Amino acid sequence: MKFKSGWNAMALMVLLVVGGLLVPPFASAEAQKTQKISPDLEQLLSQSPDQLKSRGAAIKQTPKGEVMIRIIMESTCPEADMTAAGLVISSKIDNYYTGAAGPAAIRALGAMPCVAYIEPARQMKPRLELAVPSLKADRVRSGAYGNYTGFTGKNVVFGVVDTGIDTTHPDFKDANGSRILYLWDQAQDGVPPADYTYGTEYTKADVDAGKCLEKDIQGHGTHVTGIAAGNGQGTGNGYPAGRYVGVAPEAGLVIVKADNLGWFYTDQIIDGLVYIRNKAKALGQPCVVNLSLGMDYGPHDGTSIFEKTIDNMFGPGFLVVAAAGNSGNNDGSLIWTHAEGSLTTVGQKDPVVINIPGGCRSQGSQNDFAVLDLWYNGNDNIRVTVVTPNGFSTTACTGQENDPLTRDTQDAFIYINNALNGVNPQNFDNEALIQILDYHEKNDAGAWMPIGGNYTITLSAENIGTGSTYQSKPYDLWIADQSICNKYSVSISSANRTNQKLVGAPGSSLKILTAGAAWNRNTWMLEGGATQQTTDPVGQLCNFSSPGPTRDGRKKPDLAGLGGNVISTLSKEARVRYPITAIVEDGVHTVMAGTSMSSPMLAGITALMLQNHPDTTVDRVRDALNKTASKYAGGWDKGWGYGVPNVLSAMSVDPPAAPTNLVVKCEIVQQLHLWWSDTNPSASNFIIERADVQAGPYVQIVKLPKGTTEYIDKDLPSNQTFYYRIKATFGDMPSLYSAPVSGQAQDWKSSGGGGGGCFIATAAFGKKVK
Repeated sequence: MKFKSGWNAMALMVLLVVGGLLVPPFASAEAQKTQKISPDLEQLLSQSPDQLKSRGAAIKQTPKGEVMIRIIMESTCPEADMTAAGLVISSKIDNYYTGAAGPAAIRALGAMPCVAYIEPARQMKPRLELAVPSLKADRVRSGAYGNYTGFTGKNVVFGVVDTGIDTTHPDFKDANGSRILYLWDQAQDGVPPADYTYGTEYTKADVDAGKCLEKDIQGHGTHVTGIAAGNGQGTGNGYPAGRYVGVAPEAGLVIVKADNLGWFYTDQIIDGLVYIRNKAKALGQPCVVNLSLGMDYGPHDGTSIFEKTIDNMFGPGFLVVAAAGNSGNNDGSLIWTHAEGSLTTVGQKDPVVINIPGGCRSQGSQNDFAVLDLWYNGNDNIRVTVVTPNGFSTTACTGQENDPLTRDTQDAFIYINNALNGVNPQNFDNEALIQILDYHEKNDAGAWMPIGGNYTITLSAENIGTGSTYQSKPYDLWIADQSICNKYSVSISSANRTNQKLVGAPGSSLKILTAGAAWNRNTWMLEGGATQQTTDPVGQLCNFSSPGPTRDGRKKPDLAGLGGNVISTLSKEARVRYPITAIVEDGVHTVMAGTSMSSPMLAGITALMLQNHPDTTVDRVRDALNKTASKYAGGWDKGWGYGVPNVLSAMSVDPPAAPTNLVVKCEIVQQLHLWWSDTNPSASNFIIERADVQAGPYVQIVKLPKGTTEYIDKDLPSNQTFYYRIKATFGDMPSLYSAPVSGQAQDWKSSGGGGGGCFIATAAFGKKVK
């Protein structure tokens, strides 16, 4: 038989997997063996350079030809010690590092007591004229592009890490040229940004001069950026501009293109976030970054090194928004990718049945696979047994790999790493990695591998934790990645499958704002005038939107954006990738659906809130949005979060400051002259209210248009004191009121003429009146 056994037969790579690690919270770290090197990185360390390259692992090649593995790690070691061990550092955020090292260096780092954990850079996948009004984002501004008042994201940096951007699209230009302030193309080496050794950096001047060579051949990044910050100036085929305007159409753009193919490695995402944050700091502007990407590998509890690194970047004026993911099965029509259950007594067994469809295999080996990620209590010992459709069996208890002699079968190659190196130190839970793949293209009978049918993963309780501090918790198993048939066809068929705990990294982070998706529209016009119609239920949760909660019980997603069928900017380089039924009538915008489209809506809203309060925090933003979103039973729903955001209501929770420097002066008989300073941003209107006593009641006496900074209140009774206050409106959103300011209308005769007897008052810190 041509099948081989042994570790080198391990084929599928983490290349397709992305994720983090889970923690078992109920045992002390001292009482347990903890792993320093993640299970998937452990696999990579045994591979040859050619295997690493062919399997798509994140690698870096030195000028001497040495192949290094790109990693993310947590460490308190001196940097000199880590570099001496062989680590090449790329980014540092507190005690979290991205970098690269050879296999021997990674083992040396893992042996250092000051290193907490190392995981490989993992691959992530990419996850408005109706949408913006539905969110009430257009009601905090007024006017048209170039003449806006109110909140538009001006003087706020919108950052995005994605497939790039169409730098020529008019939606990203204004009267001063490109709105792209900086662009880092990580996929094409040239002159990299300072402190980095790869990619090419372009400035606004480069873009304006036509020197930027970056192209978005996928279109995902262009579409995402347009939802958050497109100004709608692009159009064609005789249609007027200004119909497809993003949430924050005047935000400045800092773009990181992570990949040409739509696959993003976690280390480069972190590098991109650090780059964007540093550019925003240099500009002196607040910043929100959108991550319309994610993965289903990892603990789904926010404890992966990747997510913890991002959390450590947060601070006043710097926030990150991410997509919840597209792994949901909210109407039962899609695949099931999560199973859970409880093993509470020794000897108890629970089967998880994975169905792999037959046929439609790819030519070659090691390219048809399913990757399963199991997490369970770190105090428990659970045996994992996989039985193939034809009865081949392989098993591993906690702390073991499966026997190499049982991995290579006539049905599939199966590898199990059941917490080989101990509990994960980030959450003290056990992780079992299970891979089913085609180490050989066909078996001895000529059948393509892995063969179709049911693969049963039986979880058997060998030992259950005890003691006063022990708390039972469910096991959770996810189909973390797959590439069989249409890449989304492997499904859990056993009764323990569930449609929950599917918000993947980085959306399961503790601090990131996470967006699910609801259907935005089901009708649009195509080039040539035809109408495209779908059956998608507008206003309902998208069937694919990943529901929560997180594995540790937190309420994720936070909100549901209108991500189902959103019209936004079309990259001209990606036009050939879109069906004609997706390109709308003007030829420069297109329709896409996914939580990828919801996330930039939430990011655009965050940009408006940062414009209002540049030092705002994630808790302040989350609180305002959650309080004012459309609520569901119990306040929060596993699919909807707190509902669809209401921008007008959310920003009214923490309203803009009042107009300043209000002055009231008596200059002419029975009149009071009021003046004040304009707001930033400019207000749509000013409303003046008057009262006879300082405590009120106040009555509106006039509403003045934008740009007005003075008003004369006429025909007032003589010798009477009046109190005035003023507020601005930004679209339909009011500001706070100014402090009351009083003035007394006088009769010229009683004042001795010339107004010398008028009573004058100014607001605090107002102008001195002479």
